[in-house]
Amino acid sequence: MSDDIVQELKMDLEREKEKIFFSKYKYYIITIASVVLLSVIGYQVYQSQQSEKRQQAAEDYYKFTQYYNNIDTLTDDKLSVPELSKETVENFPNYRAMAQLVAFNNEQEQDVESAELLKITQDYIDDKAQKVLSVHDSLLKIFNLSLRANITNFKTIEPEFIAYLNHPFAFNIIAYETLFMLALNMNNQQQAQHYLKLLQENTAPEDANKIKIYKTHPLLVSDEKSKPETIPEAINEVAL
Repeated sequence: MSDDIVQELKMDLEREKEKIFFSKYKYYIITIASVVLLSVIGYQVYQSQQSEKRQQAAEDYYKFTQYYNNIDTLTDDKLSVPELSKETVENFPNYRAMAQLVAFNNEQEQDVESAELLKITQDYIDDKAQKVLSVHDSLLKIFNLSLRANITNFKTIEPEFIAYLNHPFAFNIIAYETLFMLALNMNNQQQAQHYLKLLQENTAPEDANKIKIYKTHPLLVSDEKSKPETIPEAINEVAL
């Protein structure tokens, strides 16, 4: 039997095996192929929907910011302050923090009372909508704590600052500096020293002069003077 005939027989055998395999598993193969095809189509549809949602959210946010960008030139007193749509907040929760921050910064530039600024940040915090742990979220929360620090007792606000420090985008220096100032106002030497130490550990070398100035505060200086003087070891050895 020639090699050509052998090769042809082998090929026929392989084709028969393929036919038998396909006949046996054709429903599984068709099902798997259908699932893969539907998955690809579904993913493309999902991507298209997400792209459309992003576009709508971006337009919604743009309209919101345009109001504040043009607020100085607005002449219509009846024009209400815009709000982000429910769809924007639900699908892209980061826009919520960004929008509130725009409103906060605008009001701050207008030198409004602290109560109005506090309301903006408190409305954001009280909102039950999902919040993304972003830098915008962090700014609103530290602004809220800083504003409340003047009207809330130290024992109440201190744990909230400490909890805030766990935020991935926490402004540590602002938090520790505020806690240090609050401790000074409470004439609490121990807490003041504690938060000054933490502030120093988080302060860049170029800002070290600020720490030196803080250390000259009368409460901290009097704390140093009240400590008993230590006798040098050499004098102790002579005495012995």
